[in-house]
Amino acid sequence: CGGTVLDAADKAWRGEFVLGTKSCGSVETFSPPYLLGPKLRPNITGIKPGVNLVYKQLIEVNFRLRGNGKEFDNGKVYATMMAPSFTTHSFSMNQRVLVLEVIE
Repeated sequence: CGGTVLDAADKAWRGEFVLGTKSCGSVETFSPPYLLGPKLRPNITGIKPGVNLVYKQLIEVNFRLRGNGKEFDNGKVYATMMAPSFTTHSFSMNQRVLVLEVIE
């Protein structure tokens, strides 16, 4: 089906969850719609290379949806920017997500 699982616990690195102990643990799953099939996954078709962005600068990113795009109603298209985490770790304590404003 696709998606990401976040495993956080005292012994998460071993995948151990023991009920009735003081070990605090949780599991969360994330499945954004674009991971549920290739026709829902947007493809970036154009972006100006070599742009040095400054605060509040507008940039144009063109993308294409397979099919007729009716899966995305107006107002339900979101754009975010995220720096990749470390090469050796899947989680970075300094990780930030920038939610961008979408202008049609």
